[in-house]
Amino acid sequence: MENKTIFKIPLIKYSIDNWDLKKEELTKVITQLKFNSVHKFISSRNIKENIFFDDVFVKILNQEFLDIEKEIGKEIKEINSWVVQYKKYGEHIIHNHASTGLGGVLYFDYDEREHPSTKYLMPMNDIFNDTSLIYEEKVKEGDIVITPAALHHFCPCNTSDKPRTIIGLDIKF
Repeated sequence: MENKTIFKIPLIKYSIDNWDLKKEELTKVITQLKFNSVHKFISSRNIKENIFFDDVFVKILNQEFLDIEKEIGKEIKEINSWVVQYKKYGEHIIHNHASTGLGGVLYFDYDEREHPSTKYLMPMNDIFNDTSLIYEEKVKEGDIVITPAALHHFCPCNTSDKPRTIIGLDIKF
């Protein structure tokens, strides 16, 4: 008898060095962004005036992205980034980002005791009881979690009075 795993879903978790300093630099830039209200959260995504954010974000986290390139063995050609904030009762329904590349979440304003982390949905149901399988990575503020962009994920309802802020990113090769 042979028992194999024929597919795997990669997940990279990276804790940013000097997070307090880099968070301060990013905060200065984020205060310049424009936001739209989208469903139950606000987002800086797809706003023409925010086009500068990608370059500044990559510059501040340059070493982290070089390390990620080394880990995955591919040169990153493009990074698109945006800020999302979930106030009390804010949430994001299940979605994915693209059929190719990687998608990521940088936990920017995040209290691991009060805020939910992103939940990831296995692409097929459990083979024994036909239920959806959901994975949650344990994270802290300053962590980046990267998965295939096509992987469905969601942000559960923020029941905290503290806003939960993330920086979303798409990585293209």
